[in-house]
Amino acid sequence: MFDAVTSFCTTNATTVASVAAFQTAFTAFQTVVGQIHETAQMEAAIISGITADKSQLRLALCEQATNLSAALFAFASATNNNQIKNQASVSPTEFKRFNDEKLVPTCANVRDALNANITALAPYGVTAAMVTNFQSAMDAYQSKIASPRNAVSQRSAHIVTLDSLFKQASVILNDQMDKMALQVKATDTAFYVAYKSNRSIVNPGSSATQITGTVTNSITNTPLPGATVEVVGQPLTTITNENGLYVLRTVSPGNRTVKVAIAGYDDKQQNGLLVKLGKTTNADIAITPKAS
Repeated sequence: MFDAVTSFCTTNATTVASVAAFQTAFTAFQTVVGQIHETAQMEAAIISGITADKSQLRLALCEQATNLSAALFAFASATNNNQIKNQASVSPTEFKRFNDEKLVPTCANVRDALNANITALAPYGVTAAMVTNFQSAMDAYQSKIASPRNAVSQRSAHIVTLDSLFKQASVILNDQMDKMALQVKATDTAFYVAYKSNRSIVNPGSSATQITGTVTNSITNTPLPGATVEVVGQPLTTITNENGLYVLRTVSPGNRTVKVAIAGYDDKQQNGLLVKLGKTTNADIAITPKAS
């Protein structure tokens, strides 16, 4: 109801100013509400783009790894080098399904084998520049591995700040503005009735209008951490935590569609989610691994 009260008191500024303490409390209230909006905006936007950047870098790395491994495997097969053959025997699907802890080391093994045989690999279309670009792709992806996790930590800090600001605004309303509104009641009953009515309006920016749930593997039913979850048509994006859980806050009410994406799995959309003002909508989503 914070926005509703702010709008009402601003529209009726003369009446509010007629009681000096009411005006002082309202000014303080406006400041806190402004901070709530600013913090909520930062919280909602902090992850946007980070996960997408990481996914793009991962796809670029996997594509280079697949192409170079194929050339390396052909070389190893022609020279009967089983050790290199084993290092290069990784399918495109396997590269895409590797988690962060396995993808980079696997790529590093391929890089080392390429560097050790760079001259002999020339007939297979592999150049030193290609290996250098491969290393750059590895470095770029590795630099982004922790970004979504760091973003979640920053977002958690914003959530703590929001909780504190909500409490501050509520204290000003309950302990000061509501009491001062009573001083106006005797001379302006209509103002008081309308004020109380606006106090009861649920404001989606300061209430739990949200979508939450768990993302799992449709085959194994195991939770999937690091999946990107977004509300289609709204600038709301988050990633699942280590338990596959996600929360999309400050969602606009109405019928909504949630989209889930993660490397190695088919994208999934869940349509027809009815989001109600001030309510939490649950949406558990199971996604399917991509076919080999």
